[in-house]
Amino acid sequence: MNTILIGMRGSGKTTVGKLLAERLGFGFVDMDQEIIARENKSVSEMVAAYGWEYFRDRESEALAQCSLSRVVIATGGGVILRAQNRAWLKEHGWNCWLMITPEESCRRIQGSADRPPLTGAKDLLTEMRDVLSVREPLYREVANVSISTGGKSPEQISDEILSHYQARPHL
Repeated sequence: MNTILIGMRGSGKTTVGKLLAERLGFGFVDMDQEIIARENKSVSEMVAAYGWEYFRDRESEALAQCSLSRVVIATGGGVILRAQNRAWLKEHGWNCWLMITPEESCRRIQGSADRPPLTGAKDLLTEMRDVLSVREPLYREVANVSISTGGKSPEQISDEILSHYQARPHL
């Protein structure tokens, strides 16, 4: 069974995922990096050239091909937008939602070159609030556990996930 990290941009999925994989002795997969490697283009380049739907198609393909077990997977924040992806996540993983406020997300991703706009919002905070309002119920639907990341180090978040992981029903 895979351990899958879901959540908004800036929630720490990649940073925490690497640490968690090391602690569990699992492999690590960053879905965005997998897509970038396959396409030989950054997320921004893909979105600029082909649009978000193209990227979401690549994301769904990459997720469906991730049949490994004993892997920590850091998903893209929007992976939960498609019903087929949510079904895959529920079937193939123990899903941990790394919760972050829109304000903290903005603070963490401000100035990141490869974070193309998700909506037509006039500012990043409005965009993050709008996006979270759509995605929150989808994260809740998929999550086996939810972890608030505010004010915590990656190590503290990893410790909390491990505590839940060890206490979970045998999967």
